[in-house]
Amino acid sequence: MTELKTYVCPNCGANTTNTQNCEYCGSLLVRFVEKGIDLSHTSYLNNNAVFPGLVEELKRNLELQSENPKDWVATDLLRMINDSMECISIVNGVSWDDSVSPEFDGNKKLCVVLDFSTYTDVSSYKDFNDKQDAKLAKFRQLDSFPLFSVHNETNEDQQGCLRYDRFYAINFGEDAEGAARLVSEILIKVEGWSPTEPYDMFTNVGRGIERARNAWIGAHGFGDDSGSEEDGLGFSSPWFWVLAAVIFIIYLICR
Repeated sequence: MTELKTYVCPNCGANTTNTQNCEYCGSLLVRFVEKGIDLSHTSYLNNNAVFPGLVEELKRNLELQSENPKDWVATDLLRMINDSMECISIVNGVSWDDSVSPEFDGNKKLCVVLDFSTYTDVSSYKDFNDKQDAKLAKFRQLDSFPLFSVHNETNEDQQGCLRYDRFYAINFGEDAEGAARLVSEILIKVEGWSPTEPYDMFTNVGRGIERARNAWIGAHGFGDDSGSEEDGLGFSSPWFWVLAAVIFIIYLICR
């Protein structure tokens, strides 16, 4: 009989055989130990770089999952930057439009999908593609990068433009603090956000998610097709369609 390998959890110090989340404290930090990643120089061991209120919102997310086991739950972080909208969502599952990812199945969980998609029409979308490639390069430098699953596919958006989808996803389990630390690092080092600059954050369940998002979008002037590739998230903008692709993937969770 093969003896299970144990790992010392960096969060609670217990010996655990679970390589996804410590079986005692639920921390995802055991994943780094299992992969031999040195945590001493990272920001994953404390909440010093975490966006204010994010841990509490993710704990609320898990509570809502318990209270609404059949519904979609999402924690959204959104901000305005140069008249454009940026957002990241922490949700309770992930499914692709061409397959189902078993690693994201299960009970309560916190999941993130990162989108670094580009367009095959390089001449028309060079600036957009360059920005996406630059973000992906920064993401690959993170210590947490090896923990993410990649999913690539080619799709056509509603304007008939061919898009090469590059999605990276992770299931944090029920570790609200660990999820908040990694998401905060992505926002700061990849997306260029700052915890001290204005942003909005809210957690909703079921139809309340769409209502909250629509209210936020309307309040920030994105209620019509007046945007452009340079000045916002109008329907002609590639940023709009990339965001729509992520929202569609997340929508598949509750089908």
